[in-house]
Amino acid sequence: MMSSNIDHLGITAPDGHFESLVEWYKKALSPLGYKEIMRFPGMVGLGSEIPDFWITQKETHIPSGFHFAFTAPSMVTSPRLSSYDFPFKFLGYIFID
Repeated sequence: MMSSNIDHLGITAPDGHFESLVEWYKKALSPLGYKEIMRFPGMVGLGSEIPDFWITQKETHIPSGFHFAFTAPSMVTSPRLSSYDFPFKFLGYIFID
């Protein structure tokens, strides 16, 4: 299995389209081995082995919002990048450099 720093990502779906959107993604991603792995009220996690793609129900008329989560070493295991200074380094590269 390939390694990645992307832990999971998520999108939101309007109330009236939540179940149909979940079904659409299940079919669209099935060639990649994706299936429904977890379900909570208003939230479904899809993946091939672990739920790394989440669809969340939201009270809205249009799809909106997304969420990305990255894994990072802790301060103890990585002297170069700690979870504390990550946002500051990230903002520095984007807005200052």
